[in-house]
Amino acid sequence: MSGMLSVVSGVFPDLLPTMLILFFGFVLTRLNIIAAGDIKLMAAFSIAIKPEFLTFTFLVIIFIGGLIGVLYLVMKLLYGDRYIKNEGVPFGVPISVGSLLGIAASL
Repeated sequence: MSGMLSVVSGVFPDLLPTMLILFFGFVLTRLNIIAAGDIKLMAAFSIAIKPEFLTFTFLVIIFIGGLIGVLYLVMKLLYGDRYIKNEGVPFGVPISVGSLLGIAASL
């Protein structure tokens, strides 16, 4: 593993965060914490984001996802299962918005 890691960090230093996202995303997917599509979307966007802006990007994703989660909770408390059928929060929009802001900051 250290041989592959040194090749990735030496030849393609900006791909190391993407590889870490894919690795930890695989673990989180196997534990049913996050969907595989969300991980692939984050990994694809992370290629275009400079490593120093990845923390900012993840914080934006978590903040927007949290807002959507609170909105889902309020809707479920007010209306029951009439509008909110599933238990999860869709993270495609927060990942896209946060990543686009990260890409804009990287320019």
